[in-house]
Amino acid sequence: MESPFHSRVGKVVRRISDKLDEYEAAVVDHYVAVGESLTRTHVRVKDKLTTHEQKLSNHIEHCEAAIVNSCTSVGEHLTHTQERLKDKLNSQERKLSEKAAQLLSKPGVPKMLAPLRDKLSDNGADSIDSFDYNAQEHSTVTTGFKP
Repeated sequence: MESPFHSRVGKVVRRISDKLDEYEAAVVDHYVAVGESLTRTHVRVKDKLTTHEQKLSNHIEHCEAAIVNSCTSVGEHLTHTQERLKDKLNSQERKLSEKAAQLLSKPGVPKMLAPLRDKLSDNGADSIDSFDYNAQEHSTVTTGFKP
């Protein structure tokens, strides 16, 4: 038989063992609960991240489309402006040609421009800046010319 001391120590050891088992079970339950909570948090964060990525992707696509549309619109506007300016330039060139033809058809104008033409052909286009427009040979021919 066992002595009362041994039986009492046995009961204390069993109680300590039971308490350790309870503590271990509580720790395991706590870690399981923490693990489940972390898993739920991970899933929730991942879902939110996926949702935000989709929204961002849609927003980026919308912005890219807006940029393309804007560039297309600006390109079309520039093309129309370029065409309008070309037409205007051609119109001005036609008017200048017509005006030059009118001036050249007036009496004395071709004779008045002959020295200028000779000077340009002899010295090149740079000499036009130094050409004397008030020379006496030009001032004598004014018949039929109204500025």
